[in-house]
Amino acid sequence: MLSIFMMFAQTVLSQSDVPKRDSIKCYCCNVETAPKYPGGQEALLRFLSQNFQCPSIAQDEDFCGQIVIQYVVDKTGSPTDIKVLRSFNADFSTEAIRVIQLLRWQPATRNGRKISYRQKQSFHILLSGQLEPTPSLPAGQDPIPIT
Repeated sequence: MLSIFMMFAQTVLSQSDVPKRDSIKCYCCNVETAPKYPGGQEALLRFLSQNFQCPSIAQDEDFCGQIVIQYVVDKTGSPTDIKVLRSFNADFSTEAIRVIQLLRWQPATRNGRKISYRQKQSFHILLSGQLEPTPSLPAGQDPIPIT
């Protein structure tokens, strides 16, 4: 039996992480509206969990870890400049990037104009491929995965 637990967290970068005004690209923290995923946070989490596919290496092994992806939501609402900031496994990171690339946002605005906006998305993964029988369960009962 295979059970997977994924928790997603979204953060924006602090003012100190934003390039200086004289840089070519400006990713602003002082915005009227941050990027919004159509349908809100619940819809975003549902989309991520429904579209994240476990890599084939995960079929018979247990995995636990965090992946942090940084990306820019550009003026069109597409994710660009995608980077892995933290990873526990390259195959899972590749899948997290693939799912991030599928997202389409309502772009951030500043002074009534659409702007690019840098943010992070965390994936917390707990994958259990093989469940050991629990001694305290009556014979014939399957253990319930704890996620």
